[in-house]
Formats: sequence, C-alpha cells, structure tokens
Amino acid sequence: VTNFGNYMDTDASGKVSILVYNLPDGWAGKGGYIAGYFSAADLVNMYSNSTKNNMPMIHIDVYPAMGTNPSTYNPSETYSTLVHEFQHMINYSIGYSQNRNFPYFSQDTYINEMCSMAAEDMFYNGIKEDRLGLYNSADYGPYIAAGHSLTQWDGSNPLPNYSLSYLLGQYLVAQTGSYNIFSNIA
Repeated sequence: VTNFGNYMDTDASGKVSILVYNLPDGWAGKGGYIAGYFSAADLVNMYSNSTKNNMPMIHIDVYPAMGTNPSTYNPSETYSTLVHEFQHMINYSIGYSQNRNFPYFSQDTYINEMCSMAAEDMFYNGIKEDRLGLYNSADYGPYIAAGHSLTQWDGSNPLPNYSLSYLLGQYLVAQTGSYNIFSNIA
C-alpha cells in the first residue's frame, strides 16, 4: 500500500479475502500452472446479474503451488503470489478511481506485471533470481535475444515477457535508487 496505493474496500470490511483451493489449471504433474490470480469481477460487481463476490479477493492455488503432497503443503510457497496479485488489485483500484481505460481500468500488461514483480522484490527485499534465470536460460534467452517484445505480451509463452518486465522494473529502481517510482507509475 505504501509503495503502490490503496485498494478499493468494496465490502467495507477493511480486509482482503484470500480464497485457497486447487485452481482448475490443467496441471498434470509438470509444466506451467496458475499459482493465483486477482479478478476485477470479484472486486466490483461489474454486471447486474453477477454472482461474483463484490469484495477484495485473491485466489490462491493449493496444488501444486503449495506442494504436491497434501500432508506437506507449505502456504509460504504462495507468499510471492499473494503480494504479486495484491499489486494487481491496487493497480486496478487506482485505474478504476481514475476511470482509466474503461472497461478494464488497468495499465498495459507489461507495466502492470512489472509493478507486481517489483512488489515481490519489496516483500523479499531482494532480486528474484528465477526471473534473471529466465532471461539467461537456454529455453527462453533465445526468444529475448531474437527481439522478443517487451510491450507485446505473448499469451502462449509469457515467461520471457515476465523476465523482460521484471528487468525493466529493476532498471527503474537502479536509476532512481528507490521503489518509490512505482507509486508514481500507479
């Protein structure tokens, strides 16, 4: 909140609800999965026939985000996802209050994701090595070296985009010497 701004407390509870369950992401033991998400439809009743929650809410995955063995699930594995999605909630709230980009109210994806990854850095007080690893990896580095776009988010293969957006945020912090740059961007 200090570095990004306030979220809309649409149910006036003063709380953010965290719904934890096995997200239906099709994960089958390997490959990508959805660790969590924020949905604007939960925050704001966008449609008169909505069955959404009309509250600040973040959805968090149990399997495999917390582990693959229910007896050893580790909720701390999802903390970075919580922080990441919380920034998305704040970003949407600010855009909504400014009536920015109706009906979505958020920034371009690469900027919004850059801010969410900066939130993770702030929470962990340090660089996220996995994002740097993506940049340098044999699997994704060639996409980036070949001119993979920072601004055009690739839905079929977003990992290089996450890496590029993360590095843009790190560059801004290095140039300004502070995470305060992100409240100005928001």
